[in-house]
Amino acid sequence: MVKLVVVTGPTMAGKTELGIQLAKEFNGAIISADSRAIYKGLDIGTNKPTFNQQAEQRFDYYVIKEVRHYGLDIVEPIQDFTVKDFKDLADQKINEISDLGQVPMLVGGSGLYVEAVIDRFDFAGQVIVDNVIKNLPIAQLIKRIEAIDPQLIQGIDLKNRRRLEPILARAQAGSMPKSGQALRPNTLLLVVDRPRQELYERSDRQVDNWLKWGLLDEVARIAPRISDSDFKQLGLVYYLSWQYLEGKFSKNDFITKLKFGLHGLIRRQLTWWRRRPDARWVSGYTDSKDIIDKFLGVSC
Repeated sequence: MVKLVVVTGPTMAGKTELGIQLAKEFNGAIISADSRAIYKGLDIGTNKPTFNQQAEQRFDYYVIKEVRHYGLDIVEPIQDFTVKDFKDLADQKINEISDLGQVPMLVGGSGLYVEAVIDRFDFAGQVIVDNVIKNLPIAQLIKRIEAIDPQLIQGIDLKNRRRLEPILARAQAGSMPKSGQALRPNTLLLVVDRPRQELYERSDRQVDNWLKWGLLDEVARIAPRISDSDFKQLGLVYYLSWQYLEGKFSKNDFITKLKFGLHGLIRRQLTWWRRRPDARWVSGYTDSKDIIDKFLGVSC
């Protein structure tokens, strides 16, 4: 099987830049594993590399710092893009990149996206969400998922039925593997680690930068075509920004909620990856390069 390098970790850990450095070192191409960067027009609040880097768009990918990036700007914010859709895209691009003689690199912090690929989630057939599941209160949905595997809902919006119902249906049908099972051979899972306080400080600075760069203008541009439930799907940054523009709270409260909300996201992301025995924790380029050297040097 094709060898795959994964670079993931908490938000603000520097995954994107590290991924580019490693791709240039090892003749790689990047598949973005970011469940927000798939959306067109969501550039600032997603830290999309096309926003602050010189990017050239070609067919279905961007070239950023001489490295091909797939998985960016795929759909409009009002369109659905499921975990299965991402897995299908990633599997296809992994093979295409390998066929070109390059190293496929999955780079991003969306845990469910990454695990769908490396744990080879089985989406065969249509998942049927029956009436029993549809009629369950959200608290019961969460309780039943946790009884099967609590990690399946790490990082998931627990108020979002559209995300919870299919997770429970698949889990009950046995089509989602238990979390923590490394099923895909020839896969190297690198998790970028930084001290938690440093991540918090980097996150706080990034919030200030987003506002300086025009995050609220970006949200205002997409707001006329986005419903309340769709904004929730777009994640914490965009949902809180939209609520602020709707006058739900003051600017100071908005900034505080956003900064502390991102701190919570960082904690959940760290918890998500610490449960995996196959994760290799790295601090940056040097130790990542050494590990990849050994990984790619082992014959299949």
